[in-house]
Amino acid sequence: MATIPYFLFSPSTVLSLSGLFRGPETTKPSPADDWREATVDVVIPALNEADNIVLCLASVAQQTIRPRRVVLVDDGSVDATVERAKAFCASSGIELVAIQRRKPIGKTPTIKRQAREFDSDVEFILDADTVLTSNNYIERTIQELYQAVGIASAFGTVLPQRKKDRQEIEDSPEVRAFVDAYPSGHTPRKSGFFSDLRRGITNTYREVLYLFLQRFVYRGQLAFFGTTTNPVGCAVAYRRKYVRALFDYIDPILGDDLTNSEDIFIGFAMLNEGYRNVQLTDVYARTVEPEVQHLPRQIYLWSSAFLQSCYYFDPLVKSPFKAVKRWHARRRSWKGFPVAEGQASRATTFAEPAMAMSSTAGFGGGLATAMTLPRRDLPSFSALPGSRQADGGGKGRSTSTQERRVVREPYRQAFGRARSELFGRPAGWILMMSAIEKVFFPTVLLVMGILGNWHGLAWTIAVDTAVCVMALAIVMKGRRLEYVAKGIAVTPVRYALLASELVTIGRFAVDVWLTNNRKWRK
Repeated sequence: MATIPYFLFSPSTVLSLSGLFRGPETTKPSPADDWREATVDVVIPALNEADNIVLCLASVAQQTIRPRRVVLVDDGSVDATVERAKAFCASSGIELVAIQRRKPIGKTPTIKRQAREFDSDVEFILDADTVLTSNNYIERTIQELYQAVGIASAFGTVLPQRKKDRQEIEDSPEVRAFVDAYPSGHTPRKSGFFSDLRRGITNTYREVLYLFLQRFVYRGQLAFFGTTTNPVGCAVAYRRKYVRALFDYIDPILGDDLTNSEDIFIGFAMLNEGYRNVQLTDVYARTVEPEVQHLPRQIYLWSSAFLQSCYYFDPLVKSPFKAVKRWHARRRSWKGFPVAEGQASRATTFAEPAMAMSSTAGFGGGLATAMTLPRRDLPSFSALPGSRQADGGGKGRSTSTQERRVVREPYRQAFGRARSELFGRPAGWILMMSAIEKVFFPTVLLVMGILGNWHGLAWTIAVDTAVCVMALAIVMKGRRLEYVAKGIAVTPVRYALLASELVTIGRFAVDVWLTNNRKWRK
């Protein structure tokens, strides 16, 4: 949602189309580690989720790979979230660690502290209002996570949770057995006609956008760059050591105040290191969406987090301006010359100590602050055991005979923030194009309205809607007429919510240029 293209033949749409036509990288990966040996902890942040927690845990109990433990982090709930979770896990044989806070402090500290305090290989973050509808969701994301040392996160396809999806999990053997033993352990959520109507509008709107984003935009990004901008944070598997290293580096600088949506910040941080965020299209999760009147608030959180992440990772966003420099470095590496001594071929990642922050020129006259390193000759993650030193070109070249062919993976590139500052990243094209669209398109529509150019405004909306509907019709084989109708029906909601984007842009500008406010946290 934070990076969805808004208009006809937008730069992001062109990038995705180019990726789809190009096709994925054909290099066959040879994983350095066996995913079957990975230990997994499921971390569930929760706040007043008594109506959903049993269904969430039941979907975990149905998984083909059970986690070693479930860590429930209750962020100051005043309902029976923890009590119901403990009862269900006791009856289902799931090891539960329940952490209760007196008052809410947000999701970011939850992910950070569990990455530090536990020793699993995989930290699987699952929102308490989300159900894993595919029984092999955890298995498939872990399997994909271990296809390459450069993959930092893996997630499936996420869609809105409909009434029939909720009813299906409530009718599952796990939930029925629990309710029979503990009649008060779970009660079906009650809602009236108007509440169902408001949520139904949201579900239809979100289903159309999620499918367009995940089956068209993300697929093109993955084919072209091997990554999406960020994982979908409600059901995602992270390499825990990567997340821990990120927070060990960033904590002294920003503390818990990162952005208004932690998954977007983490996704940017991983891209900045040269890692990738990978989506699977063969496993699904369903998440509870807010009623339609609450959508502006949620869109604000996502869009503002994107702009805030652009602010922090300014050199990454400016990658397109370094394309020629990157191309020249690739040619030199192919000829056997070093790319940039002590910087590119041996770039430092946030896995290393002695990190620091330096100011670089940002948007609008150097206001952005990027997290970079002093020029140091420290080993990169790609030089650690079980991996291979990457050259400057993206295919990877062994630095010694002994290292040759240890790891072979698609979209190979050197790791480290110094590399991003010097040469940028190919995925930076996505970020710059998305940032331009996010500011440009709502602003243009506003200007057209102020100037009274209603004819141009109507044509813009009509053509944009036609393109979105056509894209849905292409990717939704067998259900094309249904999604053409849905795409047209949600157009008024989609354009009405563009007003919240203008508010987001305004608030971000005030934070950066007027108040110098950085208390961004979810």
